[in-house]
Amino acid sequence: MVLIECPFCNEILEVEPPDKLHTAFSFVNPIPHSYHGNIVKTKHLCQNQNCEKPIIVKWYSPQEYFERM
Repeated sequence: MVLIECPFCNEILEVEPPDKLHTAFSFVNPIPHSYHGNIVKTKHLCQNQNCEKPIIVKWYSPQEYFERM
């Protein structure tokens, strides 16, 4: 479980990464060549009743993880 903050209202949300490989996340595309493999997008809704906006989370595998192995 990962805690993220809604970019619109700052509500804290608990989200699950898509798998064990995609551990880093961003709301925008990561810098090219800073990640390994593909980007997995997941859609969530803010739980704040005054917001309830859709949030797209972009999960990726940081390149630095693979460079340490």
